[in-house]
Amino acid sequence: MTSLANIVKSLLICIIVAATMLVNVEDNLMARMGFINNYLLLALAVMFITLLSTGINTFVTAVIILFSMNANMPAGFGLNLGLDRDIYALGMVILLMTSFAWTVFTRRNSPAHGSADAYAHADDGQLSVVAGS
Repeated sequence: MTSLANIVKSLLICIIVAATMLVNVEDNLMARMGFINNYLLLALAVMFITLLSTGINTFVTAVIILFSMNANMPAGFGLNLGLDRDIYALGMVILLMTSFAWTVFTRRNSPAHGSADAYAHADDGQLSVVAGS
């Protein structure tokens, strides 16, 4: 059941991020970086954002989607909220990268993922650090 929920969450994230990127194709984040009307790079960026945001918290994913919407809207939209669109883009990238790094490092060092040399369970149920070889 959780794999079906992850697939649905990934599909919804992909659709929402694609919609926010396609709203303003001539002046979105990709166009400001120099990739004007390149739909292949746009699709790759959407897939990349989707892959980075699948394993993270739903609240953080919602904030990333809101930042993506504000970063890809016309210039006046973000200024009505008091910030430039590039600030929203920076916030989106920072949230994506830190959440992805947190997910990678916590899964890599958890006992469930085969990292027995990093952690070991003590007899009393407490998690204790064991010196690696």
